[in-house]
Amino acid sequence: QLRTLPGLEPLGARFREGARLGWSGDYRCRGGRRSWHTEAALGGGSSASGARKCVLQVPLLPEDRTLERVNLDLQDASDTAAYAARFNLHHQRQEEAGQVPVVKVAMPVACIVKESCFPAMIPAGSACTVIPYPGSEVQKFVFDGSEDFLELPQAFFHYAAFSSGGKSSVCDLMGAETDGGDVVLIDPVVLRTEKPNLESIVRAAAPAIGGLGDGQGPAGLTAERFDA
Repeated sequence: QLRTLPGLEPLGARFREGARLGWSGDYRCRGGRRSWHTEAALGGGSSASGARKCVLQVPLLPEDRTLERVNLDLQDASDTAAYAARFNLHHQRQEEAGQVPVVKVAMPVACIVKESCFPAMIPAGSACTVIPYPGSEVQKFVFDGSEDFLELPQAFFHYAAFSSGGKSSVCDLMGAETDGGDVVLIDPVVLRTEKPNLESIVRAAAPAIGGLGDGQGPAGLTAERFDA
């Protein structure tokens, strides 16, 4: 059974507001997803006792319903989990005694739809993600600055940016806070700085050396000349 819950609405905010925030226009920040709350049987069984609460996400655009696209979701979750593991270890070392709250990441699983009762929304053959997530609501922790301040996800956001040397930022942190103070993140996005190539370097240098800013300097300096 698929349920559309109002509490999952924050999952779509990135796709509505990403352009305004100046985020990348690639698959992870555009196009949008449909998100449903559901239950999935563990271990391939169908017993209700083995069911686990999950969020099913399906890209809105048909061209995004591929394993190649969905693997980008998995990569962002995996990278975020790696940052979280290092952050948790660092956080624990800073505390003198006792357990400290940790950051966890709900890890998605890539799936292919074999049969569908809702072919208009979830066509057979579509790639999608199933994310184990016990809650029925999603809270924004780090997004556009309007969210309520919560120390742990804010600290994690800054730690990830610092530890990457500014090469990437774990953004759109959202999920749930447990009774024990842990933070469970769902569907984070990792914004990575593009590696400079020769053409971008030439374009950046052109105004300073008297060029017109079109990749060509006064002596006919072009990326193609270097490539040759």
